[in-house]
Amino acid sequence: MLTQTVPPAALVTLAEAKSALRISHSRDDVFIQGAVDAAIQYLSGPNGVLGQLLGAQSWRWKTSWFCDTMRLPIGPASAITGITYLDAYGVQQTVNPTTYYLFADAKGPYLKVTPGNSWPSTMARDDAVTIDFTGGITPLPMPLRSAILLLVSHLNEFREVQVTEQTFPTGFGLHDLITPYRRVF
Repeated sequence: MLTQTVPPAALVTLAEAKSALRISHSRDDVFIQGAVDAAIQYLSGPNGVLGQLLGAQSWRWKTSWFCDTMRLPIGPASAITGITYLDAYGVQQTVNPTTYYLFADAKGPYLKVTPGNSWPSTMARDDAVTIDFTGGITPLPMPLRSAILLLVSHLNEFREVQVTEQTFPTGFGLHDLITPYRRVF
């Protein structure tokens, strides 16, 4: 189970979105803020099309057991803030941070034990191991900021469902802005 414990700070502010939309009134502030939030959720997180985190944030991952390579379900990860587990007797224990290291490859971030150490044995439970980590693409690159604003603009322009080829930002647009940042394997 993966849960966000600390969300990122505003990646695009309401004022930035309104400026990009050339809107100076406040009548649509709630809608525009919702569009900003929706655009960020569309791109970022475990269900986002990028398959990566945008902005500095914290997550908690609960899993059943330790394995040789503990591949985190989302990245990028910049730090492990703690690893706890339930031992064979159901007592919560903490893993010493000197016994593992964080690394990343083309498939994303993972943990391995340092030479001479091993992962501890755990109780047989789906949530026996808890890994807290921080990460996210930060600072937000300009192409991703532009992609968020492009989505906000699209949502503002097309406030009702319309099914045509020309209603979604294509061509040199969204796809071209986000492709270099997509996690694909």
